[in-house]
Amino acid sequence: MAVCPLQLVDKRHKSPMFISTDTICYWCKHRLNDHGGWYVDRNKGRLVMWEPYDVHEEDLAELITRSQEVGLSVEVSDMSPHLPGSTTAIIFRPAYSNR
Repeated sequence: MAVCPLQLVDKRHKSPMFISTDTICYWCKHRLNDHGGWYVDRNKGRLVMWEPYDVHEEDLAELITRSQEVGLSVEVSDMSPHLPGSTTAIIFRPAYSNR
């Protein structure tokens, strides 16, 4: 199931249920939205983490730009808990949050 980071910044997205795939939001249908989950960090801040396989720089460039446009910050780490060494952690937070 896709985990949409727009909800971190109170933005609405189209539900992926019962609608055609061409109307699903950018975030829900993004190729990197894999093994997604909601988490709370040590400062009680909400975050979304995607843990996809096969991440390319060109994928990240557009993702980071679009994230900034909607008020999200993005961290990228090769220390993904899902399958270290095979997946990448992409962490979304509200841009205004304290880490």
